[in-house]
Amino acid sequence: MTIEQNMLDALIQHQVYSYRASTKVVNELNADFVSATNSFSNTLRDLLDSLTDAEKEALTQGKYTTDTLREVKAAFDEWYNFMYVSMPETFAVSAVALATYEALYVSKLYGEEVELSGTKILANAKKTPVIGGQLYDDIWRTLATSTREKALYAVRDGIDQGLTTAQIVNQIRGTRTKVGDKYQYVGGIASDLVGEGTKKGAIDAAVRTIRSHVATTATNDTFEALGFDYVKFVSTLDGRTTKGCANLDQTVWKRGDKSIVYPPRHYNCRSILIGVNKDG
Repeated sequence: MTIEQNMLDALIQHQVYSYRASTKVVNELNADFVSATNSFSNTLRDLLDSLTDAEKEALTQGKYTTDTLREVKAAFDEWYNFMYVSMPETFAVSAVALATYEALYVSKLYGEEVELSGTKILANAKKTPVIGGQLYDDIWRTLATSTREKALYAVRDGIDQGLTTAQIVNQIRGTRTKVGDKYQYVGGIASDLVGEGTKKGAIDAAVRTIRSHVATTATNDTFEALGFDYVKFVSTLDGRTTKGCANLDQTVWKRGDKSIVYPPRHYNCRSILIGVNKDG
């Protein structure tokens, strides 16, 4: 086996390990989100129980005309800010560490030691689309906005349909259910973000995809610093590889080519872009 093949195998194996390492970050954010959602749900339950019939009617019309209704709105805003501000801030700490490690790993693998700032790499990653035109901040904003709106609509519809407060809160948080040997909330708007049973949630997909984007930015910046003028798309080929990634495998571009396809191509993408010579 050639040195080049050994290096390629090492990079692919490293990508697989990096994907698995994302699980720790996912679990931490999931736990933080569950805690914030429990606090929000408890506050919302108490507020909904205290609403008068007139206030309930106003809420279904999207009006916040009393102190209690404004507290309802504030509770939703605080939950939204946790998803859009606090979660990304927590994630950024691990993202900077990831970027720093990726740059050092790749440079050492290629026989040199290039020191790049993880903070600057993350800043660069935020300037380019992660997937489907969405920027780093867009993914967090979309996640927070969609979740808040679904929850708010569930409250309005629940009141309009005459549901109890407990039923409305369950639609948002989910119902506490034993899954395997653990209890978790299932069947709710919030539980869709965390995942239910073996099904992964939206937080998992967002974290792994953004980390892949940060890692790609780190390796791309490193290969540029190492002086590589060409890049090659390398797919992790197994039963989960998408057709698009498989078709791009081994494609070589000159740096600066507008047709370069940067991973991730899709959510949970495991493909990588490596520096190569003109012959690939």
